[in-house]
Amino acid sequence: MSENIVSKLKERVNELERQVENLLKNQETTQAILEAMPDSIFILDNKYVFRCYYTQKVEELYAPPDFFINKKINEVLPAELSALTMESIDNVLRSKQIHSYEYSLEMKGEIRFYEARMVPKGDKEVLTIVREITERKNYEKEILRLATVVEQASQVIVIFDSEGNIEYVNPAFEKSTGYTFAEAKGQNWRILKICELDAHVYEELWDTISSGKVWHGIFHNKKKDGTMFYEKATIFPIKNTEGQIVNYAAVKQDITIEKKLETQLRQSVKMESIGNLAGGGNDNRKMTTCANPNLTTLSFG
Repeated sequence: MSENIVSKLKERVNELERQVENLLKNQETTQAILEAMPDSIFILDNKYVFRCYYTQKVEELYAPPDFFINKKINEVLPAELSALTMESIDNVLRSKQIHSYEYSLEMKGEIRFYEARMVPKGDKEVLTIVREITERKNYEKEILRLATVVEQASQVIVIFDSEGNIEYVNPAFEKSTGYTFAEAKGQNWRILKICELDAHVYEELWDTISSGKVWHGIFHNKKKDGTMFYEKATIFPIKNTEGQIVNYAAVKQDITIEKKLETQLRQSVKMESIGNLAGGGNDNRKMTTCANPNLTTLSFG
């Protein structure tokens, strides 16, 4: 009987050792995950009190841990953010669902933006993962500003992929060509039926932009209604932060009027040259006419 007890004790000890080993492995895994995360983590209870935290950059917290731990949210955060956070805690504990929200804080004299994801931790606590998104917000703001410029630009702007398929056109494109964005999207940029572009020029264009350089040239295109028009184009690659080409863009200006004026001027110069030559011929004939009587007189003199 004693041997049976000893055997069971050994089994229990072995089981506990395995559990401890698994626990340590889980702790190591958890620690590794936490260290790899750029986020800060906070646990708050249903009384809106900060219970614990984890962050790699204590200096970037709104307040030092020894100040906010075991304090209520409204004793630490600004009133508007406190109200938003407390409302989120109530919603998460009631719905048992993840809740996300964004907010801003003034930190060291500048406004920073954050995204918070809150999940229930039992019935009385929530775990909140906070990530700074200032860079993303600034990027979005810049994109919005550039998008506004592009939308309002008088020049035609087209963005297309590596196969030449259109992904975006601005309103100026619709006005200039007669094609709507919906009609142009997904179509090859040669939807405009480019004329007078030699194969070697077309090849040179793609060689130039695919090597990361800018191409300049003139297209003789056809509008949706069949009208021919000239465009001065600048085509260049769009690169991501790693320097890889992800798209191409074309900025184009209708120069049909300039081309017509240029043709008229060339024709005018040509006609003037012909006129000058014709005028010179008449003078020669006059000289001959005047000379002939003299020659006649001399003949019979």
